[in-house]
Amino acid sequence: MAKKGDLVFNLGQEELLFLLNLLQASTTLGIEPDIYKELNEREIAVAVEVTGRALIARGFIRPNGRDSYIMDEVPLALVGTCTRPSYTIIIDIVKPETKLSIFWHGTEHLSVEHSIIFPGIHKFRALAAPEELPIRLSEHLPIPSGGKLPMMSVKKMNRDVYIQARDLAISKQSDAAEMVFLQNGVAETDAKTFVKVIMGAETTYTIGFIRHARPEQVSSIRGGALIISSVGCCIVESLEEEDKGNEVVLMPSSTDLWKNWLLANLAWVRE
Repeated sequence: MAKKGDLVFNLGQEELLFLLNLLQASTTLGIEPDIYKELNEREIAVAVEVTGRALIARGFIRPNGRDSYIMDEVPLALVGTCTRPSYTIIIDIVKPETKLSIFWHGTEHLSVEHSIIFPGIHKFRALAAPEELPIRLSEHLPIPSGGKLPMMSVKKMNRDVYIQARDLAISKQSDAAEMVFLQNGVAETDAKTFVKVIMGAETTYTIGFIRHARPEQVSSIRGGALIISSVGCCIVESLEEEDKGNEVVLMPSSTDLWKNWLLANLAWVRE
């Protein structure tokens, strides 16, 4: 490591795989585990050896006998948190011709931001305090202040129905998308507004909150999407609880509504 207190660093895909192997973790979110699939055994051995030397030169690991290494405490803490977190938050940001994925992994003691800044280049950042996580979320998930609140009602529907109508709207088949909504109990005015919001999407933020399995508990997931368009902003919330079934809720969104939705789910995932 360059400095003992440096809590932000980048890793190439091969370097990250090397460290994951030291941690006895097969993979983590956002990494392609089969990067060596085109190489034979000898070529893989050479590639791994070169990667190990690069990590030694960077100060991320140091030799500890033959084919054995000790990891520096900073990458051990940050990458280790990403492999065995208590909770995970995943964000996909989709704009025309652009897509970005960001992951936050946390335990009781540390939260880590993991992003892919270029293909094959992973950035890890330790968050200094618990209150820094909502700040980072708000930086990556903005909503235009004073943005339009679309004239639509809150509507609960089957997830598959919504996906069918959404995909038709994305492919510019507005009449067909409206018909799917209408046939499933959505009022005509709301159906037209939903379709206009989807077709006019300028940015879509999809976010998932995962509480990983704990003793006597199974993993739990919440999430949804924020669609920002010229017509207005809309939250599509996924309902994952068993008693609510395979449903989503579509609702108009303002700056405050989106902020409150994020904070409520953030509090839930960190419980």
